[in-house]
Amino acid sequence: MRNWVKTAVAGVLGASLLAGVAVAADSAEKAVNYRKGVMDAMSWHIGPIAAMAKGEMAFDKDMLQHHADALAALSKIVVEGFPDGSVAMEGTKAKADALASNAAFVAKDKALVEATAALAAGAAGVTDAAGIGPLLGPVGQGCGGCHSDFRAK
Repeated sequence: MRNWVKTAVAGVLGASLLAGVAVAADSAEKAVNYRKGVMDAMSWHIGPIAAMAKGEMAFDKDMLQHHADALAALSKIVVEGFPDGSVAMEGTKAKADALASNAAFVAKDKALVEATAALAAGAAGVTDAAGIGPLLGPVGQGCGGCHSDFRAK
């Protein structure tokens, strides 16, 4: 009887551990999907701003403000998509140190948050396409800084 109880307890513990691994893998996959969604949304919003700056799209002050505000909001939630265990796996180009627990990664994210906040704040004063570049440049540097250091090619 005692062997049966030991076997049952071992089985329950083993199943619990396997379930924990499955939940962790599911959480990591959700994190990858989350950050891909945030990055896609950022791309969606930066596209029209860059097009206006390049003269590929007519300047529209209201559109500029809308997209700048959206970028500023999105940049604040990027780092949430990089929990421990969600990098160095299939389906992501995030390098092993692209983690919310890495101070250098968080510092790069902070630079992006500050650049997008400055873009959103400055958009109100932009009167033509030429005024976008000085505000958009630091945003591009913020994106590129993270991608160059924490994203595989």
